[in-house]
Amino acid sequence: LAASQEDRVECLRNLEAQYNQGNFSSIREVLKEAERLGVRDQVKEKLQRLCSLKPDMYSQFLEISGHPLDELLSKFAGKVFGNRVNSIAELFDLPTHEIPAW
Repeated sequence: LAASQEDRVECLRNLEAQYNQGNFSSIREVLKEAERLGVRDQVKEKLQRLCSLKPDMYSQFLEISGHPLDELLSKFAGKVFGNRVNSIAELFDLPTHEIPAW
């Protein structure tokens, strides 16, 4: 909370970049584990269903309230979630959605 707005944004941009670097490898790891457990088709179906969520929908359930940085953190959560969903969509050749900037 003591950090400047610029420092907060820079920190979150760094976190976003690190998180996004692992998008495809994380998704593949989930699918690999699902295969090992014998539930790959079910997991694949659920991941594909996630891709139908539009940003206005998932932004609502990712909204954080009651924290001094709730607006910034809510937008950040929506952005990284949207990036992950778009990565899932790309992996399965599904349409992606434009994600609002945070």
